[in-house]
Amino acid sequence: MTKAGGSKGSRVSRIADTGKESVELLFDEITTRMNALSDDDPGDAGQDFDYGGVIGLLDQVLAIEPGSRKGLNYKGIMLMGMGEQAKALECFNAILKTNPGDSEALNNKAIALYGLGKTKEAMKYVDKAIEIDKRYADALMNKAVMLYDKGEMEEARKYLARANVCDR
Repeated sequence: MTKAGGSKGSRVSRIADTGKESVELLFDEITTRMNALSDDDPGDAGQDFDYGGVIGLLDQVLAIEPGSRKGLNYKGIMLMGMGEQAKALECFNAILKTNPGDSEALNNKAIALYGLGKTKEAMKYVDKAIEIDKRYADALMNKAVMLYDKGEMEEARKYLARANVCDR
């Protein structure tokens, strides 16, 4: 398997202006690279992925548009992929500072907290995400995982069933 991005990185590095078009080109490249990650073989998903390269592109986006919700969210996800949950929390907290009701940021914050071993606090944030969007399959699935890990199997099955219904 080759690293995502290949020769396209040089095209992105030549972006000189700081306008909306630059941000769109950067996100095109980010999307291409992230799609390569999702196309990865599940047996080794993410092992050869260039998280740092994508974070570099996201830093360029955030230099142009400092409060970019999409940029902050993607950066947080990439940081979690690298095992940098504490840094990821900074990204999700920045989103939530602007929009405390952002269900995706709440869910992602819950994942980061859970990765830090803060299950009780993580549960609080995933519950907020579900309260805002009762059909948010990712949050329902994350809640099921947390409950399962706590040994609450029956409750976990209920959330898993809800997630499967919502994901159709």
